[in-house]
Amino acid sequence: MDVSILKSQVDLLEIVRRYVPDMKKAGREWEGCCPFHQETTPSFKVDPEKQVWNCLGRCQQGGDVIRFIEKIQGVKFQDALRYLAGQSGPTPSPSQPDQKTSQGKKLVWLPITPIPDDATEPPHHYRYGAPSHRWIYRDTDGHALFHVCRFNKSDAGKEILPQTLCRDQETGKISWRWQGLPS
Repeated sequence: MDVSILKSQVDLLEIVRRYVPDMKKAGREWEGCCPFHQETTPSFKVDPEKQVWNCLGRCQQGGDVIRFIEKIQGVKFQDALRYLAGQSGPTPSPSQPDQKTSQGKKLVWLPITPIPDDATEPPHHYRYGAPSHRWIYRDTDGHALFHVCRFNKSDAGKEILPQTLCRDQETGKISWRWQGLPS
């Protein structure tokens, strides 16, 4: 996989706005509150021309679109590439290690939207516990599509993770997954 070609085919700002919906134009850059730590004054910047992001606040993080996916989803470089390339669908989070079918193939979880009224309650995160806040994203008819959960960390930071009800396309198993909807 050619990383430079992949990076040229994705728009960093479009991807960031899925996780930081409050982004606003500020000169040639866009700014919003950093998704990697708690803040009230926007310090998170995206330069669409250079396709880079950085936080001028507490976390001082920055990088390209691959680094953003690595950090926001808590995955390694190769998983971020697969996610961006769309080769394996949404990337599983570290809370759910890759599971294999009886034939040794990786499971692919497809979102169920809208979420059925009789769906089970979404579970707490294995590492962060119960979310401090949960936002439910809905379609234009008001049907729930997926959740976004905020977790307050012990270091005064925060973790924001999407949570989606999914079905394994091979087995039909239904499970809540720590992943968002595909682009």
